[in-house]
Amino acid sequence: MTMKRSSFVNINSTLILLALCLATPVASQAQGKDKAKKDAAPRSRASSDIDRRAKHLYDKAMELMDYKQYERGLAMLNTVVRDNQGTTLAHMAHMSMGKHYLGLHKNKEALSHFLLLTRLLAPVPGEEQAETKQELYHEALFQAGFSQFQGGQYSACFPLFRRLTEVAGKTKWANKAYYYIGMSHYNLKNWNKAIDSLSLVGTEVEDAGEELGRIEIGQRFYAKIEDADVPVMRKLGQPITATIAVSSGDTEIITGVPIAGKKHEMLASAPTALGDAKPGDGVLQMIGGDTITVTYLDDSTMDGKKGVPRTGKVRAVSTGTVGFYLGDYSTPAYIAYPGQPQVLMLRDADLDKTPGAEKITLTVTSRYKVEAQANGESADAIDIFALEDDEKEVWKVRDSISVTLVETGDGPEIRTGNFIGRIKLAPLEEGVEPIMDDGVLHTNELDELRVTYTDEVHLYGDEPRESEATIKVSGSVNSGVSADQYVVFDALLKARKSSVEAEALTGLGGIYKDMGLDQRAALRAKEALAKIDQSSSIEQNFQVIWSKIPLNSNGKVNCSRLTLSPLQPHVWHLTDSTQNPSSLTKR
Repeated sequence: MTMKRSSFVNINSTLILLALCLATPVASQAQGKDKAKKDAAPRSRASSDIDRRAKHLYDKAMELMDYKQYERGLAMLNTVVRDNQGTTLAHMAHMSMGKHYLGLHKNKEALSHFLLLTRLLAPVPGEEQAETKQELYHEALFQAGFSQFQGGQYSACFPLFRRLTEVAGKTKWANKAYYYIGMSHYNLKNWNKAIDSLSLVGTEVEDAGEELGRIEIGQRFYAKIEDADVPVMRKLGQPITATIAVSSGDTEIITGVPIAGKKHEMLASAPTALGDAKPGDGVLQMIGGDTITVTYLDDSTMDGKKGVPRTGKVRAVSTGTVGFYLGDYSTPAYIAYPGQPQVLMLRDADLDKTPGAEKITLTVTSRYKVEAQANGESADAIDIFALEDDEKEVWKVRDSISVTLVETGDGPEIRTGNFIGRIKLAPLEEGVEPIMDDGVLHTNELDELRVTYTDEVHLYGDEPRESEATIKVSGSVNSGVSADQYVVFDALLKARKSSVEAEALTGLGGIYKDMGLDQRAALRAKEALAKIDQSSSIEQNFQVIWSKIPLNSNGKVNCSRLTLSPLQPHVWHLTDSTQNPSSLTKR
């Protein structure tokens, strides 16, 4: 995330404000979706239908990847690439597959996808590249370089990252490239080059004209000071400082540090946090809606004036996110279970208006998928040229409830911006219509829970932004203690079952015998003998009887006749119960 800079105040002295957040290397696929634009040239109905079907297949593939059905998802993505070569959708599929392999540390497979994209999306000299393809090209360069970095090929990643700094100047990609160039030099023990490259991180900032920039609460705040007097002031040992004032009351003084390769620029920063003002503690405490003003005093202007203030302003905002979590409040949940409570969490510092615990109410729905034909129009009204897909997913709401989320935190003042609530889930009883908003959300297996949150103030503009979260519903979980008895009625299976049980009881008796528990060993032996009366194997019965004798404390079998299964009506007779089992004879 890069903060947009304020307008230039003076040609000799400029103050630029920015926020820097090094995102995870595997960037979100949603960025490509948000910026996708349709080609201006008109297309036929058939081609539009093909594109729509391909997009539907791509979305299904991404859904499977989200639910960790990687094999099916990758097969679908390969189908998208095969049937839509050269299109933006195919490029997005390559990007998704590359990120998947990169997440599994399969750097060779990931690199093949990213390098292919860098060749396919390379801009043609003299031609203006579409915004979507340009963004994919920048990301492909970064991901290719990061694949080399993650694989330990530090020297191989330099050309890719340096190319990225050339084509993606004043963007977040350039800042990321400088960071990994520096880390690559660090791993190669090129200390000076590492320091120089890392010093350039955060110096690339987008020009936003007169628009007031924004900073995400909780991210580090950066201010870049540009002044032609910087080299002289550094030589004189004079510190270059700026004053930060937050509209809610906090004030801090930050000192600039030099930027390698840019002698007229200094970079100053301070951490930010949600909370009440504590001036002078080195941290910028702020709340949603605050305005941060940075003031730098220019002691020498072109017209000879001294102490001229140069100011820049940004607005403190928080981008809200909502999601389903496990009971530890930190691990995202992927499956919900009827009968078990489900945790819902919202993060948005803009909602923290007072030191007390704030509350917000959201609506959660359970919905199920229905066939599109069931909701279609009559046959008389069917348009054979319609672009509606027969396989289009149609969802119908089964039940909905309102959930109150309460801000969590410790101490007398709660300033977290984290809101937590619990949803009561219950399986839907057959023939019973759920009552809407009764405090219990009724679901069936394979349903989907859905919640949306409208964020009025966020980092991405002035228009309201919706944050949505969904989670699949599994079958009910029986967490209680139950005793199940399985009765076998088939004669053959019953005989085999008895034989297995007899062997198990004999083995258990042997364990008791080794432990010196003779009474228990004899009891197990008696139970085993009772089981083999219905078994189907003469050899197994003989083995059990043989094993039973040592389990009795008196060494006697105490039986004179054993009748086997009706399926094999053999009769065994033990002539002397005190003798060795070898005296068993068949008659």
